[in-house]
Amino acid sequence: MGFVAYECNAAVGVKAFFDMMHKGPPKVMLFGAACTHVTDPIAKASKHWHLTQLSYADTHPMFTAENFPNFFRVVPSENAFNLPRLKLLQQFNWTRVGTIYQNEPRYSL
Repeated sequence: MGFVAYECNAAVGVKAFFDMMHKGPPKVMLFGAACTHVTDPIAKASKHWHLTQLSYADTHPMFTAENFPNFFRVVPSENAFNLPRLKLLQQFNWTRVGTIYQNEPRYSL
């Protein structure tokens, strides 16, 4: 088991991944990452080693079972919240809604 703190930096995360794959005992699973811009390239590369990747925080909807069959998460995708949002609007008969959002990756520094 190893640990690398990549501070949501894709370059550091990808380098750490390749360093890890070429050193030490064979790997069977990855734990992480939290940031989408790190998770994405690692998930794309790890499939070539048939590694299972388990993310503890990444909720981006791009990580579907069809596109990333070896990627799993312990938190729901952001898409999982669409139906509850819709039900909330219907419950209160709201017809106009304003949304405030952050256009930055979650957990970015």
